[in-house]
Amino acid sequence: MWKSLAVTVFIVTSLLGRPCTASVQPSAPVPPTHVIIDPPLPAFNSAKPESANEQRPPQVKPLAWFLRPDFLIVWVTIAYAFISWLTVRATSRQANTMEAQAKDARDSAAAAAAIAQDTLKAINLQTHHTGQQVAIAIESAKTAQMSGEVALEQLKVMQQQAVEMKAQTAVAKTSAEAALLNAKALINAERPWVYPTITIFGPLTTDANGPRLSVRIQLDNLGNTPAVGMVFEPRMYVMHISKPHLTDERKRMLEELANRAPVLASIAFPKIPVFFNFSISLAAEDVETHQIAEGAGYVVGIVLCVVYRHTLDETARYYTGRIYRLGKPLEKGGALFKIGEDVPVQDLLLIPDSIFPIIAA
Repeated sequence: MWKSLAVTVFIVTSLLGRPCTASVQPSAPVPPTHVIIDPPLPAFNSAKPESANEQRPPQVKPLAWFLRPDFLIVWVTIAYAFISWLTVRATSRQANTMEAQAKDARDSAAAAAAIAQDTLKAINLQTHHTGQQVAIAIESAKTAQMSGEVALEQLKVMQQQAVEMKAQTAVAKTSAEAALLNAKALINAERPWVYPTITIFGPLTTDANGPRLSVRIQLDNLGNTPAVGMVFEPRMYVMHISKPHLTDERKRMLEELANRAPVLASIAFPKIPVFFNFSISLAAEDVETHQIAEGAGYVVGIVLCVVYRHTLDETARYYTGRIYRLGKPLEKGGALFKIGEDVPVQDLLLIPDSIFPIIAA
């Protein structure tokens, strides 16, 4: 404000000017001068003498002091001064605005400088941390390399151990196989061996149901341990070309007996025979259908099978199967039996099969 007022006064003073004052010079002695005055020239007046009316101008009302022409310069000066004051005021406001902007710019620059300094510090700190991380990464890489080398050595050792274990496994397998063979050999050496035989102790009789025969079964344990859970059966079988062979019938009977539940009370001790009596028969229809020829008669075989277990290995199944042929003396018909024929016990012959007499396992 004061700046604006001072500038205005200066401009007004410059426009109005200042009173002229004669400069005072210091007094000094003036030398004497000689002045020559020429005589005046004669006056020449061609005009008529003025009358008294013409010599008095008309009385004019004087203008106000502020409307006189010599005061016009004052008003112009005042206008210029006012315009200058307005210009100075606008310039002052602009200067104030520029000063505020400059102050804001300085504050912004200071803040930007502080932010830049903080950013620089953060960058330096981050660089430091990055360097530490790089160092840690390098150490980790070295550690990983060492771990890889150790793992490689361990892998080599494991491969060597695998080779040794493979060799040991082969040795162990061989040893296990040898032990199994020894165990089997021991079991076979100590296992029971049941040997069945059959004898006739009654005549062959025939009724409406077919022929029937009484037999006795003897079971001898030739092994060193008891045979337990024995299941056995004798069976008469009509032999004919249209029927399976006796060996096939024996195989079927062994499979059937092996699937039966064991008789726990049926035990055969070593060197002590066990006897059982059976009545075996044939169906009348089977006999009539499978004659050698019409009216010629039929041929009979007997299959005896036994399945048993071992006290040392209850999961094992052992068996023995025998085949016999039933007949008569040649003079009384040999191997042929007539339909409805009765044969006394003294005329009956039970002959073990000469080709497939026995199988055992």
